[in-house]
Amino acid sequence: MRALVAIDSFKGSFSSQEAANIVTQAFSKYRIVTDAAAIADGGEGTSAAYLANHSTAMWRQLTVTNMVGKPTPVQYVIDASQHLAIIDVAEASGIQFATTQDGFVDPLTTNSIGTGEMIQDATQQGVQKIVVALGGSGTTDAGIGLLGALGVKFYDDQGNELPPTVPSLAKVEKYNDAAVSLHDIQLVACADVDSPLTGPTGAVQMFGPQKGVDDQQESLEKAFHHFADVLDPTEHGQGAGDGAAGGMGFALRVLGAEHMSGFDFIANDINLPSRVAQTDFVLTGEGRLDTQSTHGKVPVRMAELAQKAGKPCFAIVGTQELDLATARQYGLTSVFPIVDRPMTLAQAIANGKENLARTAARVGAMAASMDGGK
Repeated sequence: MRALVAIDSFKGSFSSQEAANIVTQAFSKYRIVTDAAAIADGGEGTSAAYLANHSTAMWRQLTVTNMVGKPTPVQYVIDASQHLAIIDVAEASGIQFATTQDGFVDPLTTNSIGTGEMIQDATQQGVQKIVVALGGSGTTDAGIGLLGALGVKFYDDQGNELPPTVPSLAKVEKYNDAAVSLHDIQLVACADVDSPLTGPTGAVQMFGPQKGVDDQQESLEKAFHHFADVLDPTEHGQGAGDGAAGGMGFALRVLGAEHMSGFDFIANDINLPSRVAQTDFVLTGEGRLDTQSTHGKVPVRMAELAQKAGKPCFAIVGTQELDLATARQYGLTSVFPIVDRPMTLAQAIANGKENLARTAARVGAMAASMDGGK
């Protein structure tokens, strides 16, 4: 019996590759041959998934300015054989920087400059393509910091230069991108959402509250509208994916980036459809299976591939909020939460690998019984 294993990373517990290795070991006891694939959907872990799938890829490490203005060591992937760089915005502009012991930091002080600094560094490495994975961000700055780091200048109605920060969004009347030098490099923005920059499903109204945007929502929404009108007078920030990563999707599109699904980037790269067709069943998963999972997340996208190939697809999850009937409507055969005994969230995260191993063993035993009890 053969199984294709493609499980997204569980934040704080294990990477996609580590998950595949744990499941492979558990399945071997039931004589299940595993085809392990590191997978991601454009969130944090996308660069690590690519690295795990390509022996020619390597980490590049540097120090940049994080979203709260502090120097922070980060890393991104370079694959010299493909002239490719892959950057996770979560490295420098991630949600992990958005809170302190006293709660959320002021969202008006956060900034995507560090992600811009990473992109700028990548342009100096001889690459022809830079893929930016937009998931896991903690900023809501419409990407103004990213643009500023790459050389875009902003001016008010008096011609005074403005800093590339959130308070400047409502004041920008002109901009100059003459100093931006991408060296004819192709930019790709990978996201798991197709939200516009503004509106009810945009960066401020839909995603802002989870990043600390509260009383500032109305004024910040107006500032985003104004900024979009100035930089994007044709589409006004309504492009699919513009609202990803607090508006970094918008900033990248203004720079000429192509938007694509983060899952599709990895899936096409490692030929997942063909591999699904050659297996007996698929095992996928993610940390939280909820309604957001139905919008481009790994388990549902894997289930779609499995359905097309006529294969069962099981999901291992940290928390299951999507009921089984709904999950089955999206192609999942069944769902297995890995927490099988009372424990706190901190304990569940710390013991993630052990929880996964036990659950994988149960799935392996079930699958073996379906194959005649081998």
